[in-house]
Amino acid sequence: MGVSTYVGALAATSAVLQEDATIFMATGYPMPWLEIGKGQAVGFPPSKSRSLGVVAGKKKVGDYFDASAKYGSSRRLKVLSWLRIPPGQDDGKLPKSVEGFKNSGTYILASQLTRFDSLTDAARPVGVFSGRDPIYLRKDVLRLRSESQWERRGLILKSESCECRRVLSIKGKPVRLYSEDQTVEAPQKSVGVDGEIPVNRFGFVDLTDGREPPEGAEYVEGDNLRRLIRKCKELGIEHWAPAHVGWMAQRPQIGGVVVAISDASALRNAMEEESYSRKTAERAKEEHLAKLAWKALIKRLLARRYVEMVSGSSASSSS
Repeated sequence: MGVSTYVGALAATSAVLQEDATIFMATGYPMPWLEIGKGQAVGFPPSKSRSLGVVAGKKKVGDYFDASAKYGSSRRLKVLSWLRIPPGQDDGKLPKSVEGFKNSGTYILASQLTRFDSLTDAARPVGVFSGRDPIYLRKDVLRLRSESQWERRGLILKSESCECRRVLSIKGKPVRLYSEDQTVEAPQKSVGVDGEIPVNRFGFVDLTDGREPPEGAEYVEGDNLRRLIRKCKELGIEHWAPAHVGWMAQRPQIGGVVVAISDASALRNAMEEESYSRKTAERAKEEHLAKLAWKALIKRLLARRYVEMVSGSSASSSS
């Protein structure tokens, strides 16, 4: 078997001639790695071509094959990531290595299941790897998450749902895990009769992932939550709730408040007026400081000029 830049170029030519052919191949530096399929080629920067790619081998004239397994199983994954192809897209063939099972979209080994994975009741091994490791189908694997994690995805637990598993958190506290079939889509909430804003069990209104505020409420954006709360009290807005808009270092990020639609315009106008007044005051302060700086500079220049004049007149009189 010979593997070389020349072989890679021949493989590229051969792949272009075949409409349905898709060959991952390496043409070598300075040419980039290519994926060729249906007459189209995708290239990469030459500076990165020497560390990425899949090797094409040649047994005889006109017979090419993927030899990447011999030169490293991670090369194909790197090329797939560069091509923005999700991992796990395979032809359904049974992998021949642990790494192959890890990246397969069809099969998974029992040893690769984590504590957050659970098998369905109908799951049965479809084979055994290395004589001791059962092989399962990925479609029979359920992902387990906590109640709060499902709530972040807009799902709530069904009534009387029993946890599938209980694990310990980093702090050593027990955490109950549930599967997706134990959840239902969270219903759309609305403002109460007395104007109360519905919140989750953490006291926030979850607006992450494009979620909308409760029916009858409106989101007022603001970076400073204290100013918003103070302005709500000044305007007599009794019902408001912090808006959870994202995550930062695994902590909820608050980016404003949620109030009733009838109060949103007044609060937004008041915040704009306060922001304008604050910026005007800051600008006036900066101008005042600039005037003081110029005044001090002019005084120093005048003093220096006066000293030069006095020293010059005294020197001329002495001469």
